[in-house]
Amino acid sequence: MAQRAAPPQVPQEWLDRERQLEGDTVKFCINNESLLAPFERDMATALASALLLEPDLVEVRGARAQPILDYRLAFNEQELFLLMHNNCHVLMGYVLSTSRSISWLMPSSAYAEFGYVVIGRPGVGALSDLPAGSAVGTKLSGSADIAFTRLVNSLPENRRWRRVPYVNNQLLIDKLSAEELDAIIVWEPAATAAAADELQNGTFVRLDSRPLDLPTVLFGLAVLREDAFLRNQLDAAIQQLVSDGTVEDLLAKHGLPGRAPR
Repeated sequence: MAQRAAPPQVPQEWLDRERQLEGDTVKFCINNESLLAPFERDMATALASALLLEPDLVEVRGARAQPILDYRLAFNEQELFLLMHNNCHVLMGYVLSTSRSISWLMPSSAYAEFGYVVIGRPGVGALSDLPAGSAVGTKLSGSADIAFTRLVNSLPENRRWRRVPYVNNQLLIDKLSAEELDAIIVWEPAATAAAADELQNGTFVRLDSRPLDLPTVLFGLAVLREDAFLRNQLDAAIQQLVSDGTVEDLLAKHGLPGRAPR
């Protein structure tokens, strides 16, 4: 979502004017269809515990189809505005970015970081080993897709690979399995969830990403800008859970190939 100068316009009768913190309970909204949902539930519970609060976990899903093996919230800005005013005090799994922001939301510091991997088939050690014209699959419009496009465009035409974008991570893995692609650049939790057997038995192999500089995705939480005090309390709890190893323990519990920010 591009940065906005003002909140979206919605009918006032759609807003819950009674929304407030109720005693010792905080409502954490969880994107139920995200690949990270189980981790986010445990993370919300740990944050509440650190603040001596009771968590109310509110499962949410967007009106549109959730991208497969992904983390994106299938809400437009108006829907998100209503969700935050009527259902949530805290939105978990908020993607932190320096290039995108929503003016009426206040993000926290990061509590988890996930990267991308390049996967191919045996016989190739690195992305740079692929001959010109090789088909490399990417997730359309994702940060890795953008980075790969820039790299390809910087190369001489006779040395370029062929970018083949797909709308979701499952398609990338399926097309590699069907040998319609020579390699894929995929979000690492998606690869762990959907291609673990292939990576273990050697059908797929992880490639050195050079010369591509792979991006990472930072996750935190968000509150309404008017809830700055709550955000500051949650930020302190995040730092505590990062420093005492709780975040790393939760990532390991859920088999996620991420890490706590350093």
